[in-house]
Amino acid sequence: ERALEDAILLIRNPYDAILAEFNRIKGGGKGGDHHTGLATLDDFLSSDWVDMDISKRAFRWFKLYNGNLTTRRSLPIFYEDLKKKPIPEMEKIGEFLKLENINSEEKFDCMFGDHSKRFKRSSDREYDPWDFMSKVKFDQINAYVTKLNETIWNTHGITLPDNYIRERGF
Repeated sequence: ERALEDAILLIRNPYDAILAEFNRIKGGGKGGDHHTGLATLDDFLSSDWVDMDISKRAFRWFKLYNGNLTTRRSLPIFYEDLKKKPIPEMEKIGEFLKLENINSEEKFDCMFGDHSKRFKRSSDREYDPWDFMSKVKFDQINAYVTKLNETIWNTHGITLPDNYIRERGF
């Protein structure tokens, strides 16, 4: 087995990552697809969501990134930036990997080939699932975001996007 020496870290907002995982787990059980299915309002009102061990999930999110940022040469890429501006982010990845001709647009064709949205989970909801969580759980996630922000500043001189810290809606 070859040891990992370098890492490209696709960092996602922990609130979005936790929600996506919950949707993946719950969304497939209703005759839907695990990759595009959505959890229902009943799922978000259940103890599976409301009493979820958020501290454990937030720690896992933190540990993955912190460990890689502090132990190896790494390139942090923010998921939201990759979605918004894929070509510049892919160019950063190409440079990190020391690929030649990374500016060739044909290399990015596969990224833009499927516009069907059949692999995309809908985000249309009349409610915010996070409204059902206590302030304590927000504080737990935000504490790990703050810790990772310190690490990424110390290792790369950049900060996490501001929206990675979130306050309870009401």
